[in-house]
Amino acid sequence: MSYAFHDTELAAQRLIYLAGVFADTTRDFVTGAASGTPELVIDLGCGPGCTTRLLAEVTGCVEALGLDESEYFLSLATEDAPGNVRFVRHDVTSTPLPVAPADVLFCRFLLTHLRSPVDCIAAWATQLKPGGLLLFEEDDHLETTNPAFREYLDIVDAMLAAQSNKLEIGPILDSVEGEAGLTKQASSVINVQPFDYQSATMFYMNIQNWKTNQFILDNYDSEHIDCLEARLKAISEERSAEAQIEFHLRQIVFVKP
Repeated sequence: MSYAFHDTELAAQRLIYLAGVFADTTRDFVTGAASGTPELVIDLGCGPGCTTRLLAEVTGCVEALGLDESEYFLSLATEDAPGNVRFVRHDVTSTPLPVAPADVLFCRFLLTHLRSPVDCIAAWATQLKPGGLLLFEEDDHLETTNPAFREYLDIVDAMLAAQSNKLEIGPILDSVEGEAGLTKQASSVINVQPFDYQSATMFYMNIQNWKTNQFILDNYDSEHIDCLEARLKAISEERSAEAQIEFHLRQIVFVKP
């Protein structure tokens, strides 16, 4: 797979920052979904490893395995990793996975970057133990009253669509049923409202990574993108308590009977 936002140092910093913003949401989701003490939990598209560590902490699993194709992200992930956490370089769209079958497969904000997410779900289902869980946390829809945020999201949506990806993928995932024998155990949408400076920080880091994307160069004036970048930077530095964007996250639990 190809990560639309690159695997630079700045991209890694953004993923680490994002992990902090959404940590409580993910912790509550996993705690409610995964009972008992799983033997193997796999973090699909682990990036610099923040979610893998969180999964190990929350589930108390014997082993948490993070998979990612980026050597750079994995070099960061392996630094000071706990004893029950390890990382392997692997394209998560390719099965079989390096270690299987798993008790739990998890991914967050990954399927929006995949061209055939439903096919991936079917493939991952074959990598679960009977009774194993497949957990997804993805954008269902985003609402904002902030003009800079709205413009940023519209551009990202168009860029992803040009790559056969979809930003607001939650409704598609919610329609999945019966892939490779999976049963949808739970599906809900929760509302997360970070402070504006947090959202702007994530967006500002991201725009620096994708503003040289060929789609952006072909379809947007560079001065216009630079202006949007400056607006996001300014919001990130204000540190106000405003929250003008709502991330409606689709949280889905599939089980392999």
